[in-house]
Amino acid sequence: MYYAHENEELKNAFKEKPFQGTHPKEAKFIFFGEDANFDKKIGDDENKHALQEVLKYLENGPLYWKETGKHHAFLSEKYTGDGKQYHKRFSKIGFKNNHAQDVSFVELLDFPTFGVSKLEFSDLNDNHINNIVEWVFTGESKYIFIPDCVARLLKKRTEFKLLRKKKSELELKKSIPLWGTVGNKDFFKNRHLTYITYSQCGHIGSLI
Repeated sequence: MYYAHENEELKNAFKEKPFQGTHPKEAKFIFFGEDANFDKKIGDDENKHALQEVLKYLENGPLYWKETGKHHAFLSEKYTGDGKQYHKRFSKIGFKNNHAQDVSFVELLDFPTFGVSKLEFSDLNDNHINNIVEWVFTGESKYIFIPDCVARLLKKRTEFKLLRKKKSELELKKSIPLWGTVGNKDFFKNRHLTYITYSQCGHIGSLI
């Protein structure tokens, strides 16, 4: 279950780039989420400045980061809606402006949403998941972060069978549970970034 966002400019931005930040195939760090969640009222008259800020970010995430010093438009004072806490907590990891080309945010849905989602595998777009497989396994990523809420769906794809491990089977690396390693790529079982602990932020930061 999900609520697809109705703002046309926002939807068009995701048609152009169904990810946030740098292109996932070029990123060193990929952080997975279920869906790209935005304030339902973004784009209304009283929120038009917030929409323009978000669209500027979505057009070129790395450039936005370098120009503003913020890794995401949700940290702008112009934006006050959903998703702000997620990125406030992410900012504690320790990435700097010069890491803008290294970080990508990838969601299981390839369009924007609002409200609370509870996804099923049938909600996912096969073409988008195929792209995710290509981005992750043939791209430059070295550290991939996949929380339980994402793993429960991605593990249905054979390419992500390492996500089928039980908690007791997971090793630790930098004190973060490790789903496994494929080639030179480490797949971590992190907490959802909204609720990630400062301790785990520090451990992720040590990988930078």
